[in-house]
Amino acid sequence: IESIQWCQTHLASLAHFRTNSDFPPLEYPDEHFDFIYCISVFTHLPEEMQFQWLQELNRLLKVGGLFMTSIHGEQLFPSLPPEEFASFKQQGFYYLRQAATKGLPDYYQATFHTHDYIRKNWQKFFNILEIYPRGINNHQDAVICEKNCSITEVNARKQNPMD
Repeated sequence: IESIQWCQTHLASLAHFRTNSDFPPLEYPDEHFDFIYCISVFTHLPEEMQFQWLQELNRLLKVGGLFMTSIHGEQLFPSLPPEEFASFKQQGFYYLRQAATKGLPDYYQATFHTHDYIRKNWQKFFNILEIYPRGINNHQDAVICEKNCSITEVNARKQNPMD
């Protein structure tokens, strides 16, 4: 919160700075933003929470708008427990529970995605335009997405997941 307060005081002429709760929704109206980015967010969320935030970000992004985020890429897969690796490769998602980090919520853990998982599961919300290995600070993979439909269409897809 201190960093946001500093930004509000010193950078208010450049942007608006806000904090939000752990779970959606955010205070902004539908289709408010042309571009949304979040770095090192989806690398720490459990799967259901990830989907809640993807839906919310879809709601906030204008059709044709871009969304950029990061995921833990293949170079970080060796940090997974060896006994879980085969299951992870099959499912494409792994939420590694470890000891809690002081000052962070309990759900804030390490999450891993394969590129196939992203393409298959995130397409309900966005077109996946590109995934750049180590595209964020030569560490996390950058995922570039485009909103291709309205939030109404996304909600309809959630109601009919077999479509």
